[in-house]
Amino acid sequence: MKKHSIIIITIIVTVVFQSFHVFALLAQDRLKDKISGYAEQNMLPKLSEWKSTLDNGLSTEDLSTLNALREKASALKISRIQLTKDMLSAKDIDDEQISEMLKKRISPLKESFKNLLIQLKPIATNNKNLLINIGKEAAPSLIEWKKSIKDLIKKEIDANPDMKTEIEKSIKKFQILQLFKDEQVKKKLALARFMLWNGNSEIFNNDVEE
Repeated sequence: MKKHSIIIITIIVTVVFQSFHVFALLAQDRLKDKISGYAEQNMLPKLSEWKSTLDNGLSTEDLSTLNALREKASALKISRIQLTKDMLSAKDIDDEQISEMLKKRISPLKESFKNLLIQLKPIATNNKNLLINIGKEAAPSLIEWKKSIKDLIKKEIDANPDMKTEIEKSIKKFQILQLFKDEQVKKKLALARFMLWNGNSEIFNNDVEE
């Protein structure tokens, strides 16, 4: 039963933060735009609905704590994005000294995110049944989204065969990286991402890497 509960709780984000993450990072802007358009039209409204269900089901104290954590998570994400840009710029100009200095900023970001997870855990524990019910409601939509995104990619590949290699390479790289991550850790982080989402469309961009 415990294993089943974990699966139900985390199903809400397996498509959003894994399948979408792979395809949204591809170099072809046209494909990215199509997937992004589909996501914002079909996925975002449902995700917002589930977020409202979560927020409305929390106690006043838990909701206040969660919103404060969401603000911190958003600030961390902005810092991570800026750090990524700075590291890419340093790489472009081949400045190893700056690159090494920037790398030292990675660990503090990771520690800050871990602290957020520690503070988030009691809220998830207090509202376990609420999260399970949201997962059950979300399951059919997630199946539909995954199929629709795959169909979009297939149509684009059929129309542009030269894209096939790059897309398959991106997917394979993502799958290999996932092999080095503990399954239970991935599930907990997926749940955390959903709970810490502040409601904007940035959910479809790469989140803070743990």
